[in-house]
Amino acid sequence: MTRLVPSLKSTLLLLSQISALLLSASLSSLAHAQPKYAHSANSAFEEGVAFYIHGGMPSYDHKDDVPLTQTFAIDLSVSWPANKPVFKQLPDGPSTSGPASTLSADRKTWFIVYAGTAYTFSFQSDKWEPVLPGTSFSDERIFAVTDPETGLIYVPFGTGSQTAATMLKVDLGSNSVDSVAMPATNLLRDYYVAWSAALHGLIMFGGVTTSLEDEPSTTMSIYSPQAGWSSATLGGDIPVPRQFGCFKPAYGGSKMVLFGGSRNFGRTLMNDIFILDVATNTWHQGPNATDDGAAREFPSCAVSGHFFIVWAGAKEWLQVVDSVMIYNMRTNQWISNYYPPDSDTDYEVGNVPSPSKRSLVAIILGSVFAGLVVLSAIGAALLCWARNKPEPHSVEERVGDPYNRSAKPDGRSSEPIDSKETLVIRTDDGPGRSNNPPALSGEPKSEST
Repeated sequence: MTRLVPSLKSTLLLLSQISALLLSASLSSLAHAQPKYAHSANSAFEEGVAFYIHGGMPSYDHKDDVPLTQTFAIDLSVSWPANKPVFKQLPDGPSTSGPASTLSADRKTWFIVYAGTAYTFSFQSDKWEPVLPGTSFSDERIFAVTDPETGLIYVPFGTGSQTAATMLKVDLGSNSVDSVAMPATNLLRDYYVAWSAALHGLIMFGGVTTSLEDEPSTTMSIYSPQAGWSSATLGGDIPVPRQFGCFKPAYGGSKMVLFGGSRNFGRTLMNDIFILDVATNTWHQGPNATDDGAAREFPSCAVSGHFFIVWAGAKEWLQVVDSVMIYNMRTNQWISNYYPPDSDTDYEVGNVPSPSKRSLVAIILGSVFAGLVVLSAIGAALLCWARNKPEPHSVEERVGDPYNRSAKPDGRSSEPIDSKETLVIRTDDGPGRSNNPPALSGEPKSEST
């Protein structure tokens, strides 16, 4: 009796169908993970690890506009183009927006404040929860920064008092809040705050009064837990007054990056970028961003290595800008691709990176091709095993099926083998053919990273 096994054609067809299903599942999962672009989102970052974004406003629909609950991270450990950042979905949280957002010193907890209430997200348990229920935080646009040496979180104007300037000092370890006096000022909102590890202190820049007619300030103050408050005299290309932009530390806080925002209460949007040298208090202006929608307010920003990243924001009438921009601080150029901090070469405008082995495309295609190779190897092994199986010892199989009138005495059919349909097990076959797919061509040689 002849023993039939699937043909090479049918086996490869099955493998190709399985691979298609794998690719479809990967793309479906990717599409599901895409977040909504928003302005005024809570954000924080850890260089070379992740750019965390939560909540934000999807559009401006007057009183019907409600902050989002989405939470996700942009992967900063891999390369990606600006038009396709690598995202990771995180559990949804409270409906929030605003700039009061910072990571704990151990990077295990994310702290945000919205509408007078503080929340934390635990990266260990993947859970959001309200904290410090006895503390009434300001419902203005306040900021929060973390002292990496003590783990304390500072929230300037955290109480929202219109009569006394007070900074809150939050200790998440003991769930306690203390207060720190601030210099007398009428600049009570829309300031920028960042922590400088190089100064071992907090930098506060700008701010506006409660009057809608006053221009924002361009003054800068520094707070040191040891020395208290001091003012700084600025030089160089001092930025024009603005609100609602980004102000982030770079290179360990030895530099500060200011981008975007608006003047005249949103009527004039900004697309310029400035870098402050903290050691000399000198501003240097870089080239303006020229992408469509580059001028924006309320963006979310991060720094990783030499790269300053701008995510979303708002254009005219608070309509969301659905794009990401990247600035190379070493070459002073806006570029099209992000590279992780282990890159040792600066990339010029328009250069496209060779596919990263850890990039999203590589992950998807690599998993699909790996699955195809494994399945092909399994199929080839099964075919090889079936072809080389020892001849059966039963009399019927040795002499052939008595009802197969075309069989030869040794059991082999005299009809030609149709390799497109079936394969007949033969003991006198030559060496088996390799069913492995041709070797994949190597990845393009990447530029030094």
